[in-house]
Amino acid sequence: MLEKNIAAAQRGISETEEELSSLKRQQAKLKKQAVPKNRKTASAPDTKALSENIADYTRNLAVLQQQLDAAFLALSDAPARQTISMESSALLDDPDLVVAAAREEWLAHAVAQNAVAAIRAESTHLDDMRQKRQEAEQAHRKQADAAQEHRQRLDNLAHQISVTQKLLAGQKRELAAQRDALTQEKQRFAAQKPMRKPTAKPAAKPVTVASAQQNPLLKQAALTAPAVKHAVPGRFPVKGKVVMKFGDKDALGVKSSGIVLEAAEGENIVLPQEGVIKFAGAFGKFKQLLIVEHKGGYHSLISGLGEVETKIGERLPAGAVIGHLAQAQAYYELRHNGVPVDPDKVSMPF
Repeated sequence: MLEKNIAAAQRGISETEEELSSLKRQQAKLKKQAVPKNRKTASAPDTKALSENIADYTRNLAVLQQQLDAAFLALSDAPARQTISMESSALLDDPDLVVAAAREEWLAHAVAQNAVAAIRAESTHLDDMRQKRQEAEQAHRKQADAAQEHRQRLDNLAHQISVTQKLLAGQKRELAAQRDALTQEKQRFAAQKPMRKPTAKPAAKPVTVASAQQNPLLKQAALTAPAVKHAVPGRFPVKGKVVMKFGDKDALGVKSSGIVLEAAEGENIVLPQEGVIKFAGAFGKFKQLLIVEHKGGYHSLISGLGEVETKIGERLPAGAVIGHLAQAQAYYELRHNGVPVDPDKVSMPF
């Protein structure tokens, strides 16, 4: 059940990570499409320049209006003139005066007509400029609305990314908890397995003085025999089948720092190499752990023992029996200067 929960949690994390990546891609795309500030386009001309042009045309229009008013004033102040015939005595007396008066009146009419035409042209152009300014202001408002909408979309995406990141962190914490629960369940299961006591072996006959005297070889063995039990040393602490090699991944995908050996319960566990016992007892997930210091910066970590038949500080030779296998498997880890190494690739003796 726990394995299924872990698999489901991993799928959920993958889906959440994919969703988060999609949101970040959308955010990056939106940032590239950001509306530039103060950008002048054909659809949105500079309203400031248009306003300045409108002010100029308004001033020109005022000047023309003044000219028109002056022309009409000149026309209204001119004395009424009667039509002068060619036979008039005034024409005979001073014809230049009559011509000058007529010319003055004609010029006043011409100035007025020109002023009216100019005013009409300027008024038309002024109306066009005002229309353009109105269109420019509308275009700027549209740009401002688009920029506001763009910022709102970016804010929404940022919020979604934040929520998704929190969800992903929670899923990862849940996955870690599921893995811890699975590890604890495996440990409880291993602890509840019935432990088979090691088969009692017939005790070896003690070497007596009489037998030593009868056999010189036994006499020499009695004098030099160590106080600990011995077995033929090998590369591994127990004779059995390697069911997990160094670097193999377990059910949770974690690489193994050592090897797992499968053998019969009660099998002798021996030291592969001479060393000094540095630790013996329960440690973390190991029910019984033995740490042995060897020469050259090597250390052995051995677990799976029932009772440890040695003590801390004791120096033991290679092949010394340090205990018996309490379950069907034993774990052996070899470290060099604190770093796990593959014991199958280390030259022995070290």
